[in-house]
Amino acid sequence: MIQTGYFSKKRCRILYLLPLGFFVLICRLFYIQIISHDHYDQLAIRQHRAKQPIVSERGKILDRNNKTLASSFRSKSLVAYPNLITDKKKVEKFLQVVSKVTNTSYQNLNKKVNTKKMFVWLKRNLTPNQSQLLTKKAFNIKGIGFEEEWSRFYPAGRLTSNVLGIVSIDHKGSTGLELFYEKWLKGIPGTREYIHAIRGRPLYSKVLQEPISGHNLKLTIDLNIQTILFSQLEKSYTKYTPKSCSGIVLNVNTGEILAVASLPAHTPGTRISKNLDGLSMKAVNTVFEPGSTMKPVIYASALEHKLINPNNILHCGNGAQKIAGRIMHDTHGYGNLSVRDVIVKSSNIGAAKIGKKLGNKRMFNIMRQMGFGIKTNLPFHGEPKGMLRHLSKWNEYSTGSIPMGHEVSVTMVQMARAYAVFGNGGYLLQPWIEKEIYDIDGKMKKSNSSLSLRKVFSRKTCNEVIHTLEQVVLRGTARKAQSDLYRIAGKTGTTEKIINGKYVKNKNIGSFVCLAPASKPKIVVMIVVDEPNGSSFGGVVAAPFVKNVVEDTLKYLGVPADKASRAI
Repeated sequence: MIQTGYFSKKRCRILYLLPLGFFVLICRLFYIQIISHDHYDQLAIRQHRAKQPIVSERGKILDRNNKTLASSFRSKSLVAYPNLITDKKKVEKFLQVVSKVTNTSYQNLNKKVNTKKMFVWLKRNLTPNQSQLLTKKAFNIKGIGFEEEWSRFYPAGRLTSNVLGIVSIDHKGSTGLELFYEKWLKGIPGTREYIHAIRGRPLYSKVLQEPISGHNLKLTIDLNIQTILFSQLEKSYTKYTPKSCSGIVLNVNTGEILAVASLPAHTPGTRISKNLDGLSMKAVNTVFEPGSTMKPVIYASALEHKLINPNNILHCGNGAQKIAGRIMHDTHGYGNLSVRDVIVKSSNIGAAKIGKKLGNKRMFNIMRQMGFGIKTNLPFHGEPKGMLRHLSKWNEYSTGSIPMGHEVSVTMVQMARAYAVFGNGGYLLQPWIEKEIYDIDGKMKKSNSSLSLRKVFSRKTCNEVIHTLEQVVLRGTARKAQSDLYRIAGKTGTTEKIINGKYVKNKNIGSFVCLAPASKPKIVVMIVVDEPNGSSFGGVVAAPFVKNVVEDTLKYLGVPADKASRAI
């Protein structure tokens, strides 16, 4: 029997709910279309629009003569839109070509295109040849494209890599001056808006804000002198196969760094070593015991305090003598030496006796005045201050060690600056490498100039030190630095390296630092060779190459040859 009453009630319920449902739907549509229209409109826009920063052109880095050391240029980068790829086999063949042309893993490339991402980078900053070849091969392949980016170019290559550093793939400074001056060089990025179709295919784009180019940085470096220095470092590096070889050329009267370099050196555009050794600014960031190059500093202080005169005689024994509580040794038994010849022959015993006359307090004070144990504040991250222990930690042992360059560590730029004091008549200068910063329109934003920090020695003392250092070259440990053109005044240094708190005999550092021309110094040149093979003496591994740097640099600067001095 059919229950007509039941179905009548059900029909009535449906008829009642149906208009109610339509009413709810209309209310919802009204809410979406009218009340929340702006919200959903913006949501739709966000789904189809995207903003991307436009990297600004990075500022140039120039040498003192406006020669370009670093600049930026437009390059192509290979990209993929995985959700637009329709012919996977065609793409796979293309990726095999990309792998060979760019020396990139095919597996990694294939993994990138097999993703749910709308956009991926395949290979950034293609070379012009790579770009030309791949553009032809990528023709008419859906899902493959190219984007323009900025790339960095270093015209001098390895010559300046230690100084300038490098930028990252995103055109940001990573090391060296590129990193330190990032805020000046990077500029202000712009903004581009992209409009995408439903599946992510880009339809068109528009620039919302144009980028502003970065500032240009002008250095005190002279590319010609940099080339001279680097060439001689290469010769020493090739001949003695050391762990590293570094050099610096400093203007005696201004403190300007005219050239500074190290080997090994990174070749821009090649794979970077894991320890970044080829990008290390060793002249600023590496400390070492200076050895005998410290002796003239103690000698000068004793002269200044009138505790000695160059002709005083010191008994230096037969190669070994007890001084300041321990046995000191010389390479040879010198017997009696004049104070001047203590420096010329590089006698450790004689230097210790000078140190004893001077005393620990005066030795400590003069080393602080000469800038040891204090950062030079050059624009390189990670600069150490070196090691100069507080006077309270010195003892009788220190009295003999400090004069021969032990118990203290320095950077190359600290030692070069100290010798500049002798060359300019006694003034400690602030070393500098940044000359000017100006914007793209040439408007000056920042400039530097010579800065004298303090007067350390009298001109009379400086002249006597230069005269003594000239004798070191003429008849002492630096005879291989003798020049037929210029009078050179310098000092050699040879010291054993300290590893795990102990001196290691087979690991040495050889160095030579000099002033030239001795008649009226213009430059300080220093080369330090770390762990050379075949010889460890600074007079062998460094002095001949410093001499070549001096001759070529002074000739380039137009400095006339000075009359050769005679040995006395």
